[in-house]
Amino acid sequence: MPVIRISDQSFSRLQKHAEPFVDTPGSVIQKLLDHYERTPNENSGTVSPDPPLEEVSSYRPDTPPDLTHTNILSAQFNGQSASNWNKLRQVCHRVSFDKLGNFEAVQSATCSSIVRGRKSDKGFHYMPDIGISIRGEGAVRAWVEIFHLAVELNVSVSVEFEWQNKAAAAFAGKKGRLCWSPQT
Repeated sequence: MPVIRISDQSFSRLQKHAEPFVDTPGSVIQKLLDHYERTPNENSGTVSPDPPLEEVSSYRPDTPPDLTHTNILSAQFNGQSASNWNKLRQVCHRVSFDKLGNFEAVQSATCSSIVRGRKSDKGFHYMPDIGISIRGEGAVRAWVEIFHLAVELNVSVSVEFEWQNKAAAAFAGKKGRLCWSPQT
């Protein structure tokens, strides 16, 4: 068995990770190596061979949980991707213009606050490609609007999201999924 010499400072650091009367310096080093090999390595980019599977809960799109403090992990509306709630709403409105053809038809179909042309106050953001401004919304209201347009346009939508690790989040640190497809 090899003998390894370490500094007093390193030995003291090892003791902080040891269970008294159970661990030896060798067993603590083994635990540290096990942890290191399960964690992404910044230098090599490798990850553990068996990362734990994360559970994703599916929710009904018409009765979603409280989406406050959520971030989108992936989202598709009629096959088009978006990276956050308001960008997904923008995708919905682009699809609406493609399918419906004019501002009046889109305004009639949406429950979002939109105006023709450029408006940049009161939370509005201009979408020059379709010539409208849309007011930004939080995740809860954004999903209501996204789901409403999916049903109105009869197109599929799917969103995978994660609650932030905040006490006010409904399911802090958990992942969820909302999906809807037209009846075929």
